[in-house]
Amino acid sequence: MKRMSSEHVFEVRQLENPVDKFAVNLKKHLYSCRRWKLTSLPCVHALSTMKSRNHKVDDYILEYYRKSRYMAVYKHVIYLVNGSNMWVRTEYHDSQPSKYKKMLERSNKMRDFEQRD
Repeated sequence: MKRMSSEHVFEVRQLENPVDKFAVNLKKHLYSCRRWKLTSLPCVHALSTMKSRNHKVDDYILEYYRKSRYMAVYKHVIYLVNGSNMWVRTEYHDSQPSKYKKMLERSNKMRDFEQRD
C-alpha cells in the first residue's frame, strides 16, 4: 500500500504487516530503513513507488551497478598462466613469509588475581 505525501515523498506499508510504515523519498533517494542509502540500490518499497509514478527504475540506479559498467570492466581478455613448474627461475631467492613473533601478554593468573580485588 502506498500513500503519496508530496510529489516525491511516499508512505509505504507492507500488506503482511500494515502496522509497519516506511517513508520513501524518490528525489533524495532515501528510504526510512536506510537500505537505499547504504547499498545505493532501491529496495522493494522504493521500486513499488517508482512503478506507481511510472518512473524508470534505471534513473535511480547508479551507473556502477549497470550492465554497461560490468561489461566495460570485464571486456579485456584475462590470459591463462602456466603452472608454477613452467615458470622461469630467477637468480633471486624466493620470498618467504616473515617469522612469527609471539606477543608478550599478561598471564591469566595475574588477570584473575586483579579481578578478585
